[in-house]
Amino acid sequence: MIVRPATLGDVSRIGETMWARGRKELAALGIGAGVWAAAWLSRINRNDAVAIGEHAILGCDWESTDVCDTSFQASASFEQPGIGFLVTKALRRAIPELMRERGARVSLTYSLCIDPEAVKWFRLLGLDEDLNFRGERHGDYTMRRFVRRL
Repeated sequence: MIVRPATLGDVSRIGETMWARGRKELAALGIGAGVWAAAWLSRINRNDAVAIGEHAILGCDWESTDVCDTSFQASASFEQPGIGFLVTKALRRAIPELMRERGARVSLTYSLCIDPEAVKWFRLLGLDEDLNFRGERHGDYTMRRFVRRL
């Protein structure tokens, strides 16, 4: 799967075809389409976003000079046979590469884990849950944090 710099077209396509789990998490967080797109445009403008084929986008925001918050979003195609595996494999490689290229030692990913399988998927990406993190409640869900270190 090709990993390349993300474009506004990638963000538009993912926004239009986002898988249901992603839409549900954004809704629970109160993040509307405009705010979501603006955040991705900011990542693109900083060269902090990549596209994973036509199926997903990965980006980072900065908590400090060596700690980034990693964000990703997939299209509904992620659930097609074989696509989710390829995207997961590409993301697993792309996260540390994005970190190294930008000088990050630690990558943090926040999620409500609306889908019970999310924790397992984050582990497949090489992310470990921070069990000491106490996240805010959002409806029926509590924010969780996952960590990757170089």
